[in-house]
Amino acid sequence: AVNTLLMPGESRAKLTLSDGRVVLLDKMQNDETMIDAGNSFIRRGEGRVTYVKGSEKSPGKVEYNVMEVPRGGEYVLELCDGTRVWLNAASELMYPDHFSADQRKVVLKGEAYFEVTKDVKRPFSVVLGDMEVKVLGTSFNVSAYPGVKRQTTLIEGQVAVNWHRQQVVIRPGQQAVETDEGLRVASVNVMNYVGWKEHRFVYENKLLGEVLEDLERWYDVEVFVMHDEIRNLHLTANLPKYENMDKVLEIIEYAACVKFEVKGRTVVVRRD
Repeated sequence: AVNTLLMPGESRAKLTLSDGRVVLLDKMQNDETMIDAGNSFIRRGEGRVTYVKGSEKSPGKVEYNVMEVPRGGEYVLELCDGTRVWLNAASELMYPDHFSADQRKVVLKGEAYFEVTKDVKRPFSVVLGDMEVKVLGTSFNVSAYPGVKRQTTLIEGQVAVNWHRQQVVIRPGQQAVETDEGLRVASVNVMNYVGWKEHRFVYENKLLGEVLEDLERWYDVEVFVMHDEIRNLHLTANLPKYENMDKVLEIIEYAACVKFEVKGRTVVVRRD
């Protein structure tokens, strides 16, 4: 079998403006260009777009934009208030081109890391379906991929997580996780949850099934697990995110005693 070189993901995204125009963003775009987004101006450069502050033409009507990052992609976005958002693979953020006078609200599917600009008069909140994470100014990671328990991990500052009738407030180094009994707060090693933003996959005793899902999204492959118990193996590793996949699989094979076979964009996992 020819071992195909499965390259890591890269900077790319699709931006849909409020008037329906679509802008494709990728890392080839090195020279800075300005995009007229109807109600505001957007600067695009290397791997990120920035909503230029104070460029709203008519601060009346709030227009919504949507940034979609595909599998095998990631992207950085700077909102009009200076808040920076790192979007992970297979994620989508809906946000206004400018915020109203009393609040800042965005809607996330997938995973993102936020560095929120402090603005006491306008709390910032991230909506994840029927869950909401409220912030004043802080750095945190939110993971809300379909079919996975949603989790909010706090790096600095303070956030409140609201779900159904429950609210929990978490401090730096803590994480709020959705469970069948409601929200649970625990202290965690935050690097395990934000490593992706620093170009690493950092795993501490993580279920192999969850690790394989990360790899599926980042390398845009389908992983087939031959024996169910493989998903419940645990992995502790710190892997370089920008390596080709065979390098990463080699390390996991050694650490978790499994065997990978790659055919095209399909990866088969067996017990070693």
